[in-house]
Amino acid sequence: MDNEKLFYALHYLKYDIDDLIDNVLNDSDEDPHYSAVTATNLLKCYIQLLKNSGEQLPFNDSEEYFKHNGYTIQEYQLFEVKRKAESKNYIGKQF
Repeated sequence: MDNEKLFYALHYLKYDIDDLIDNVLNDSDEDPHYSAVTATNLLKCYIQLLKNSGEQLPFNDSEEYFKHNGYTIQEYQLFEVKRKAESKNYIGKQF
């Protein structure tokens, strides 16, 4: 695969991942409209694709990604609470 095209796509995927994370964090607990599981799946794929392409990353997992991108530990913990709650009923692949 052409690395230039892969990096181009991944660059813009990062914006979508960040938007989804922000939406999950601000979403209703009672009637959520955004998927923390999907955000986590995308983030894990994003990290793995970059690693597989030889990129040196300042993060190795979701928690480090949150920290590197300026989220607080409380925001990461809230995200994880939402992800774990959703994952019980999520239909589909979970990485």
